[in-house]
Amino acid sequence: MAEEVEEEKNSSEEEVEVDEVEVQINSEESDEDNRVEDIRRGLSDDDSEAEELLTPENSDSEEDDNQYKPSRCPFPTFGKKKSMVDYKWEVGTIFNDKEDFKEAIRNYVIHTGRDLKFVKNDKRRVRVRCMGVQKKCPWVAYLGYLPSRKVWQLRKVLDTHACSRQLNIKMMNSKWLSHEVDKVLHDNPTIKVQDIRNKALRKWNTKVSISKARRAKLMATNECEGDFKEQFRRLHDYGHEVLRTNPGSTVKIKVNSDSGEAIFERIYVCLNAYLGGNEICRACTWMSDQQKGLVHAIEELLPKAEQIFCIRHLYANFRKQFSGHILKNLMWSAATSTYPQAWEREMLKMRAVNEEAYKYLIAISPRFWSRSRFTAQASCDSLDNNICEGFNSVLIHARGKPIITLLEDIRLYLMKMWATNRMKVTCMDFNVCPKIKKRLSKECQLSRYWIPSWSARRIFEVRHVSTVGNKFTVDLDTHECSCRKWMISGIPCCNAVATMHYINLDPDNFIPTWFLKSTYEETYASIIYPVNDHLLWEKTSFPDIMPPVKRKMPGRPKKKRRLEPWELTKDGTQISVGGHRKKCSICRQLGHNKKICPLRSPIIEPTESDQPTQPQEPASDQPPQPPVPTQDSITEPTPPIPRTKLTIRRKVV
Repeated sequence: MAEEVEEEKNSSEEEVEVDEVEVQINSEESDEDNRVEDIRRGLSDDDSEAEELLTPENSDSEEDDNQYKPSRCPFPTFGKKKSMVDYKWEVGTIFNDKEDFKEAIRNYVIHTGRDLKFVKNDKRRVRVRCMGVQKKCPWVAYLGYLPSRKVWQLRKVLDTHACSRQLNIKMMNSKWLSHEVDKVLHDNPTIKVQDIRNKALRKWNTKVSISKARRAKLMATNECEGDFKEQFRRLHDYGHEVLRTNPGSTVKIKVNSDSGEAIFERIYVCLNAYLGGNEICRACTWMSDQQKGLVHAIEELLPKAEQIFCIRHLYANFRKQFSGHILKNLMWSAATSTYPQAWEREMLKMRAVNEEAYKYLIAISPRFWSRSRFTAQASCDSLDNNICEGFNSVLIHARGKPIITLLEDIRLYLMKMWATNRMKVTCMDFNVCPKIKKRLSKECQLSRYWIPSWSARRIFEVRHVSTVGNKFTVDLDTHECSCRKWMISGIPCCNAVATMHYINLDPDNFIPTWFLKSTYEETYASIIYPVNDHLLWEKTSFPDIMPPVKRKMPGRPKKKRRLEPWELTKDGTQISVGGHRKKCSICRQLGHNKKICPLRSPIIEPTESDQPTQPQEPASDQPPQPPVPTQDSITEPTPPIPRTKLTIRRKVV
């Protein structure tokens, strides 16, 4: 009965509209109250500097002379607090809207550990009660709407608790938790769900379920990196912004419209700064790993481009059939040979070791993997794909992000790299680039083992200091050496450096222009201009792009490179046995173990006839007599009963 009376009293309070509040100001008020009164009258200096479009309530205008002017409300206005642990609720507090009050209650619950609940929540009122101590806690708060002022006011509050702190806070939802995880996710994008749960328990003394922590992380990730579908929808707008900020660039988007909707297939972005302008844009050299389809595709589209296989990936396939340190060294020697005769010698050595390995490599054209067939067009003798692998390692964290965020991470990384290299080249006090200078210094040290002999003009014959050493021909005018090392790399070899020192020439003068400081400056002189945020993009008239159909592949998605068996390690001190051929302990052959060995004796399963039976008791009460030995039993002993082997099943961990 008392509860019904209280409900009627509260409902009557809801219908009351506060039109005017009279406040008596005593002369003994503090200086703070006087300052508030001065601000109300417009006498504070802060009013002249405030950049807010607010009109004081006591200011008069010609249109408002005949209108009713209520006095200014003296009640405090709620402001967001960083911590609600020591917050004291005051009757009459003004809230801008209902959501601010609900958010304040939620923060108060989480920081204080109380079990509050919204018992009423509609367009005119919000009532909150504490459900602690079996719903006997007296804490209660009531928020009502004032139509005359269009604000919400805290009409009633009893800020007294009779309950203790709760461990499970129901008001801590995934949305609130995502805002707290947002800051951590910026610093640590790979944070685990368990770390989020530990943070909630450590900071707010609250248990969080795994599903709630997972939802909070997903919401925070979408807030930080963007939504996948939304970024696909605005892909045309992003391409237009890139073309606007970086003139001369190329952006191509391919979609599939067979189903009536534009389904994304692929995108191509090439900024003008990447090419460096038409002055330094030259032929391309394509390096691939195990992509067999690229050979025919590049030959058809770019017939003049030179193709090179990555020797590391080529050896990965070679090692699956032909392992061993000797074959590995022979293959590497054949790949690094700079002239055909040296390549043939190494291949003959491999043939003597393993005929099948020789046939495997001879079937692959040496122009793809041996320096002996490289041309002087590219001036690059690199045999591995480490440049692409190094760039891929930088983008390993961006590959799982939405498409526009992924493209922006790549563009931002290249923009900073362009600016860094542009600044670095200004500090260079030499003409040749550092890495090229280091390689040239190494060739200069090796030149002391070669003796040049002058033939004509600037043609020399160079022989090794040993009596059985090699001899090569060097022509300084055409920048050629019969070892072909100078031709395919662009850097003078030790033979050429020996002839240069013989006639007092500086080897730096024979370095090609693309290895000089001037070319480095020209390459990074172009600027990658920044791109505005999506809020400033111009909306294009192209149809919205839908994301491609997601194909869920079996197993867990992998982001790292698949390691070869010999690269796997148990820990930091011991290599695992993966990749090693197993040896059988029965037949001593490779390729299997004793479990599947064909020479292993078959396992005899026990039968019912082999089971021992209980002896029958004699019918009489006399003790059983031992059997009388016969002549046959003496001459022919009874064979022993064979022992049967039982199968043992081991659980593989």
